[in-house]
Amino acid sequence: MSSSTKFRAQRLSFLFISIVLLSACATNKPDTSVPPLTFEKDRIAGIWQLPDLQTYVEIERCNPEIPESKLCGNLVYFEGNMEDRDWLNGDLFAVGRKLCGIPIVTGLHFTDEQENYQGFFYNPAHGSEHHINIEAIGGKRLITHIYMGASADEFVDMAISLAIGDAPGIWAGASLLTRATIGKEHLGETSSWNRVERPPQDCRTM
Repeated sequence: MSSSTKFRAQRLSFLFISIVLLSACATNKPDTSVPPLTFEKDRIAGIWQLPDLQTYVEIERCNPEIPESKLCGNLVYFEGNMEDRDWLNGDLFAVGRKLCGIPIVTGLHFTDEQENYQGFFYNPAHGSEHHINIEAIGGKRLITHIYMGASADEFVDMAISLAIGDAPGIWAGASLLTRATIGKEHLGETSSWNRVERPPQDCRTM
């Protein structure tokens, strides 16, 4: 074999090996078509001080035994009598329970937006439940928007009522439509919750 032929064969061999190595690197390269998960929903777990400065909520998994369970926010301290009861709850099974420890945030889950969560907020002062949208800011602050929305269940209930001839009143229909269309923007309140290490006292241990 001439020296030029031998040199050409070596070059072809080197080129082949380079192609194989580059292919292997490309195969092991992470798939950038799907953005990586940069945070977990437990990131907002912890104790948060509400803007009235006297109410503290602990966000944790609703059911710690289920890894994929949603998040809940339990009332761990508030200004007033720790023996006060929840008398205004619309759920008859919940009426009369102690306010201490009740979940005032429920069903909190990821949305399609990064560091954004949605769920429900219960206001024991009025016995009312509202939608809540939470945006995590740097792990130390939550921007919360509590608003009068309309759920899919309400539309289903109204459709069933119409189907069986039990038409809802005009005001009920108008209220549902208003909350579904402009409720989030115009029938809500935005506030900031701040992360703290602990509440002044934990009413659950008092």
